[in-house]
Amino acid sequence: MKDFDLINEMHQLVYKSADMQSIKLGAMNFMSSFSSMLVMFLPIKVFLLLSGASHLKILTKFQEDYGNAAYFSFLISFTLLVYLFNIFLQLYISRTEKLNKNSLDSDWYRTKYGKYGKEFVKYAFKTYSGLIGDIMLVCMSIVLFVFISPIFSLFFILSQITYLIIAKYFIFTDNKYDFLGRLHLDVNQANTLLSGTFFLVIFSSLLVSYNISSMSAGGAILVLLLSRIANNAMKSILNKIYAIKKKLKRL
Repeated sequence: MKDFDLINEMHQLVYKSADMQSIKLGAMNFMSSFSSMLVMFLPIKVFLLLSGASHLKILTKFQEDYGNAAYFSFLISFTLLVYLFNIFLQLYISRTEKLNKNSLDSDWYRTKYGKYGKEFVKYAFKTYSGLIGDIMLVCMSIVLFVFISPIFSLFFILSQITYLIIAKYFIFTDNKYDFLGRLHLDVNQANTLLSGTFFLVIFSSLLVSYNISSMSAGGAILVLLLSRIANNAMKSILNKIYAIKKKLKRL
C-alpha cells in the first residue's frame, strides 16, 4: 500500500500541483516502447509471410489481387512507417519533457504530503511519467496475451505476481537478513538478476502454451517479444519506486 501512496503522492505533485503533462508523456513512453517492439517484430513477420511459414487472410487476399511486387512493397512500407513513427515519438518525448521542465515558474511546490523543490519536481516528472508508461505497457500486454493465448496470459500473470512477492520481500526491504550483502549485490543488480530469471520462467511457459494450444509461430514470436518488454517494465516499475523513495530519503 505504501507504494500506491507514493504513486498518488507523485501524481498530486507533478500532475496537479506543478501542472505538468505527466500522463501525456507516460502515454507517449508507452507508445514508444510498444512501437520499438513492433520494429523488432515486423521484419521477422515479413520474412515469415514471404517464406509462406505464416499467413494473414487479409494480406493473402491483397497478394492475390495486386501481385507479389505490391504485396512486398506494402510489407516493407508498413515496417518503415512504424520505424519512422518510433523515431518521431522519441523526438516528441524529448521536446515535451524539455518544455514541461522549462514551464516550472516556482522554486517550491506543495501538496498535502509536503513541500518539494523545483529540481525534485523535474526529477519526479520524468520518473513518474516513465512509471505511468511502464504500468500502461504491462496492462496492455496482459490484454493482448488474453486474446492471443489465454493459457499463456495466466502463466504470465502468476509469474509476475510471484516475482513481485519475492522482489518486495528479499530485495526491496530493510534487508534485515543481509540477503544482498551476502551476494555482494545492490538493489538494482539484484532486481535485474531476479527479473532475468523470471523471464526464463516466462519463456518456458510460452513453450508449454505453444505446444498445448493452437498458437501460430508468428503469434508466439509476438508474445515472446511483448513478454520481454512487459517483464522489463515490471522490473522498471519497482526500480523507479525505489529511486523516488531514495530521493525522498524514505528508505
